[in-house]
Amino acid sequence: MLQARALIESTVTARRSAPGSRALFEIHPEGQAVVDTTTRLIGRARHSVSIALPGGCELQVRAVGAAISALGAAGRRGVTVRLLCSPLMIGSALVRDASAAGCEVRVVTGELQESVIADGRVAMVRSGPERTGRSAAILENPAAVRALDLLFASTWAGAVPLAAGAVLNERLRLETVRKVLQWLCSGQTDEVAARELSVSLRTYRRHVAEIMRALGATSRFQAGVRAVELGLVERG
Repeated sequence: MLQARALIESTVTARRSAPGSRALFEIHPEGQAVVDTTTRLIGRARHSVSIALPGGCELQVRAVGAAISALGAAGRRGVTVRLLCSPLMIGSALVRDASAAGCEVRVVTGELQESVIADGRVAMVRSGPERTGRSAAILENPAAVRALDLLFASTWAGAVPLAAGAVLNERLRLETVRKVLQWLCSGQTDEVAARELSVSLRTYRRHVAEIMRALGATSRFQAGVRAVELGLVERG
């Protein structure tokens, strides 16, 4: 979602130069305004809520945390709620609570644009830390919100289900599985890996298939990449 930042900044610039425009409302990037806006957007959504939560930002975590009850209420009234988070957030109380409230949670590496999108019609965005400082705004410009929504959807499609990270973190306690992941990422043939692990070829391939399913990967290469990205194995 790196493109989102340029999109937002260009929209801010354009709207500032258009007197009387009501398509963008700037808010204070820190403090209670962000918390209140997050809760309000989620609480008023009728169809869908999409949240990008990079982690490492106390205010954003507090804002979404304060909206957990709203997430539960949204789910109960049939609103689809999706939460994208970084690997840093796996196992956090916030993510567990969001999942329990009915959110579908996925994990993605790389930089995320802090955002909350409601019904694909309105969004709150907060730029990442920059030398010029943070900025935050509520977007109602249809083109800008639509583009942000499409960027979220694209990132979501390539993200890993929360369960994948949790399950594999648990399974990594098993020495055999940890070694299978290491061999999978090494690019060696199945025959070589099975021989080095002193297991049958069939057993090795069964482990690989289970790992791929847990990671939601459609290829071994993708499984290896996701395992590295999620911090399940060290980069080679």
